[in-house]
Amino acid sequence: MQELFDMLNGMHDAALQQAGQLRQRGPEPGPAQQDWLIADQSPRSADPDQEIASVVLASATRIIGRALGRRLQRTGKEWVMPALDARSEQASDEWEQFRREQAAIAGRHPELRGCLRDQVVFPAPARSRV
Repeated sequence: MQELFDMLNGMHDAALQQAGQLRQRGPEPGPAQQDWLIADQSPRSADPDQEIASVVLASATRIIGRALGRRLQRTGKEWVMPALDARSEQASDEWEQFRREQAAIAGRHPELRGCLRDQVVFPAPARSRV
């Protein structure tokens, strides 16, 4: 039984370590932003007013996008991350309680063995000496 619990605990510890590494790394960087339009990327029109309007709209879109991005980052830092941290702390406390219960079960029933693949618990085979 203890072997089964040890295997479960090892899988849980590996998942927590991976989650901690992802949290430290932070969000994946997005595509590089351009601060100007390159002539080859924008369609050319014969109307100079249309060109100016296109540049102004592109700049306005970029400014609005940056403002929204900063707002989302601030919201994430102020609301989402504290909620995730609180939930993580609660899950950690629950897992520690579960480990204590596992240790108590393994102590009461040392003759039991378990199989993760089949999710069964069975008595250990009797050892006989010849």
